[in-house]
Amino acid sequence: MITNQELMWDLLGAKYARISHAWGQELQELSKKRSKKRFYARADQCLGATLSWPVEDRARAVKTWLTSYQLPFDPRHMTHIDQFHKTTGNFVIQNSRQITVYEKP
Repeated sequence: MITNQELMWDLLGAKYARISHAWGQELQELSKKRSKKRFYARADQCLGATLSWPVEDRARAVKTWLTSYQLPFDPRHMTHIDQFHKTTGNFVIQNSRQITVYEKP
């Protein structure tokens, strides 16, 4: 796992693959807990943060979370999901076969 300082540098340097995997690991651990309240709160924060990323990177991050980490997202508990669909949905539909998961750094 990377440190908070490394994560901050990755955010500043737009290293989306490293950020996606760091958050994916964090969310995977939270998803294992009995109560999902913290998981959904953090997942929504992460999704909201990706909305400022380029659309391709945003789509790759979510695909990485869903396929590599099998995160149990439930749109009913995520306030940013509508904005994600509005800003990313058409890109995903048009490029679904070209969107790849981020390889682990």
